[in-house]
Amino acid sequence: MIPFVFYLDDAFIEGYRTTIRSLLMHNPWFNNPVIIYHPKAFTMQAVCAAYYKSTSFVEVQEGAYDHIDMSTGKHYFRQAMFKIDMFRTTAPFVYLDSDLLIVGDISEMLTMEGDIVMAKRDGHFNSGVMVVNKGDCYKDMLKFSDKAYRIPDQDLINAFFKGRIARLPDKYNVKRIKYKNFKGKDKRIVHFQKEKPWDVPTAKGEPWESWQRYAKLPDAGGKMAVVGSGSSVVRFKDFGGDKAYVVNKPPETVLRIMSFNGTLPKCELVHVVQNIKDSAFEDYKKYGIRRIQSTAFWKSAMRNPRWYPWEPELAPWFLYDRGYNQKSWNKILEGRSGGKIIEHDLRWWPLTGIFALDLAVLENCPSEVYLYGFDFYKTGWCDRPSKKMNDTLLAVGEKHLKAVVGENPNIQFKCASEYVVDAPNWENI
Repeated sequence: MIPFVFYLDDAFIEGYRTTIRSLLMHNPWFNNPVIIYHPKAFTMQAVCAAYYKSTSFVEVQEGAYDHIDMSTGKHYFRQAMFKIDMFRTTAPFVYLDSDLLIVGDISEMLTMEGDIVMAKRDGHFNSGVMVVNKGDCYKDMLKFSDKAYRIPDQDLINAFFKGRIARLPDKYNVKRIKYKNFKGKDKRIVHFQKEKPWDVPTAKGEPWESWQRYAKLPDAGGKMAVVGSGSSVVRFKDFGGDKAYVVNKPPETVLRIMSFNGTLPKCELVHVVQNIKDSAFEDYKKYGIRRIQSTAFWKSAMRNPRWYPWEPELAPWFLYDRGYNQKSWNKILEGRSGGKIIEHDLRWWPLTGIFALDLAVLENCPSEVYLYGFDFYKTGWCDRPSKKMNDTLLAVGEKHLKAVVGENPNIQFKCASEYVVDAPNWENI
């Protein structure tokens, strides 16, 4: 199995955590070994091993670089040159810097051909993301490294592999300073060259705020619940986890059903609403709800937010491309047997329960997700103008539910209804 290789010292540990977390979130297939090369002074082995179980560590052969003139270089120069140690790894392997944000599937990189594959930048190739297929060259590279380069590892790799470098598509190494040029385009890896996001934690705009969101994600673990509108919602009284996303309905209606002897389980409650309607202030105070999550992507889709004690949150940007906006829904429904292209403006999510499920997974990295009230799939959709529309919406909802389960094999989904997903991480309770 192709390993993923990093070079890491103590100064980059915060960047590495975010890189590996975003890699695992967007690549559920990933179970490849991770190899971390590090200087002798590295102290973070135990921390890194906790981030990903299949991690091994290799100490850099620092003495192998004594012949290189570093008298004009700073500490950065020596640390960068140590990255050449990665070529001790048996090829093929993928190398990633620790100032990256993985924002999509990168499985294609495992099949790329060429001695070495790198993204081209301003006449040279960038060494922050590499697919290395040519092995047994470490000693030859050391012999080739007897002069000082402006960017030690990168210039050496460019010179050594000159004429043998295949070009990596730009979407796998989007420079932070060029991010705006990729607006609306396919992006898989964002590279924070020069200024590092952990050094400017209050920076605004993209991609800074994207990095900050991933950096704040909790480590995997914990129990989440998503409470829908079906009859099995009454079983929520058995839930003993950390947070519950309550779908639609005024709080008084759903929470009264969810409560047991008038007392709700002691967990954080998030009210997820598709269509913001009038709701009594006292309902939120009574049930201790401190967050209202709208499924709308822009404020004009909200109705009467002035009735709410707290400002409703817009749908987060990282859910926009999950297949629920108008354009994506049309793509999904087009050509489906018995399906229907929805022509009207979908300003809200047609299936709020799936929105809440996606949000619970992406916000919390839980180990277990409990589903209550998801038996509406069995009983049919309510308040729709036709059976055809009902069937179409349910078919798309099932498609998304199965996708979320399939994309997260490390999460155990436990459903209180009879609805079944054929997956090893699905259990009916």
